Amino acid sequence: MGYCNFEGPIAVDSPGDYFFAFLFLNRFGFAGKQAFVERYAFGSAFWAKRTVQDAPEVADQLKANLKDLAQYYHAQAQKNKKAEDYAAATRWYRAMLTSFPKDAAAPETRFLLAELLVESGHFGEAAQEYERTAYEYPPHARSSQAGYAALLAYNKQEPLLNGDARGKWHKQGIESSLMFATSFPDHAETGAVLTKAAESLFELKDFDRTIEVANLVLQHKPAVNAQRQRVATSVLAHSLFDRNRFAEAEAAYLQVQRLLPPNDPERAAIVERKLTTAEVAETPAAVATAVKA
Repeated sequence: MGYCNFEGPIAVDSPGDYFFAFLFLNRFGFAGKQAFVERYAFGSAFWAKRTVQDAPEVADQLKANLKDLAQYYHAQAQKNKKAEDYAAATRWYRAMLTSFPKDAAAPETRFLLAELLVESGHFGEAAQEYERTAYEYPPHARSSQAGYAALLAYNKQEPLLNGDARGKWHKQGIESSLMFATSFPDHAETGAVLTKAAESLFELKDFDRTIEVANLVLQHKPAVNAQRQRVATSVLAHSLFDRNRFAEAEAAYLQVQRLLPPNDPERAAIVERKLTTAEVAETPAAVATAVKA
């Protein structure tokens, strides 16, 4: 017979014995709950020859105790800001997700884990957990909120990185932005997210994708505000020019010109680029010159 020496012997060979273990360990508050979880965790001796169907009441109590532990330490962490409380809450949230991955509450649990990781300054891990919350489950109440929260976590993590790691992270953030916009086209922030993604792609000189995303901005319903239209049309025009699509670029520059206030300092440069584009588009021989330039 197996025993646990938490202030006395507790038999665990029989499924019915868990009840006595629960009553005994419950006397010790959260320390008792933790002892119960460690005694009856999946992978322990108790489950060596059993399935959840053999002892559903044990599995239910295990899940309840894991939830209590995670929420208790999360609350303690928010109150005291102690690293050990953040670590304990993270441990128990992850244990819940590992033990009950298909539970109906799993998306909410993962969202709370991501929130905890943000609170403890682990923005990179938080971004990944938000993404999993948003995209790895069927649509749920937290889906779009988690998708957008992932982008905020990407933004918080990026300044903490340097060199190649920062560049790689930045690109991952762009991909997350595009996934968010595709998955949640009706979200209030989708237009802004697409606009920023188009700017970022242009800065990376990824002109083909800039054209694609800028067009998504301009086609978005409801229409984005005038400032975002201007940004999207500008990067679209520049990208079309780079790809030698001069007639389309000329039309885009004309639209940028219309969006600029009369006294805007960028207006003169846009007008000049539009005229240059028009000349190149009309004169085949000038194409080669423009490409060399």
